Amino acid sequence: MADPQTGERDQQPNGGSDARLPAEAPPDPPEIAGPEPELEAPVTPSRAGRLWVAVIGAIIVLALVLVFILQNLKTTSVQFFSLHWRIPLGIDLLFAAILGGLVVFFIGAVRILQLRRLVRRRHRALQRVVNDAAEHRPASNAR
Repeated sequence: MADPQTGERDQQPNGGSDARLPAEAPPDPPEIAGPEPELEAPVTPSRAGRLWVAVIGAIIVLALVLVFILQNLKTTSVQFFSLHWRIPLGIDLLFAAILGGLVVFFIGAVRILQLRRLVRRRHRALQRVVNDAAEHRPASNAR
């Protein structure tokens, strides 16, 4: 079949069929409905990330304590039982906070040691039960 405007004949694919080739590109395939794929996997929190948050928090607290100490440098008289001394108020309160932190640290350390000992005892008891059960298990019939 000849094109009336150009006078050229169409190519006849498929063994002489008189079908014309489309002049424009085929339409895009229909999109499949569904969730779009994520390009990046979500980032899960890690120990290092939590550590950075803790460090930032500690720096902020340290800055606040430093400001408190610098604003409370007036020397005061302190008495503890029969002891008497003169020290800036901010430094004295800092020492009191450090002493309180050490007390909490040691109490926590003792509790952690107790829990570890308890877990170790329970683990040994469980191993004994498993080993006793394995020893008393009847032998399987071998062929």
